[in-house]
Amino acid sequence: MTDKKTLYVGGIRFFQANENAPQNLVANVLITPKLLGDALRQDGLENAKTEYQGNEQYRATLWKNEDGSYSMSFNTYKAENKVEQVAENGDDLPF
Repeated sequence: MTDKKTLYVGGIRFFQANENAPQNLVANVLITPKLLGDALRQDGLENAKTEYQGNEQYRATLWKNEDGSYSMSFNTYKAENKVEQVAENGDDLPF
């Protein structure tokens, strides 16, 4: 397994709702289009990028920080192919 740097989604910030907010309000969101565009153009997102019905999409994960704010990182995890795993393990068993 390689040590990969976390790629954060820039241009979108989430803030904890204040105490007077409705119970079903999860977070307040601030979107900065220029920074979001820069984040989507950064290197290393090949495994986070997919296509659905002709539209480009990016997988991301939402994290709650210690201060109550939230961060979002691109989900670049790609499961290894079973054939590759067998070759690495040196055996021919499929499990």
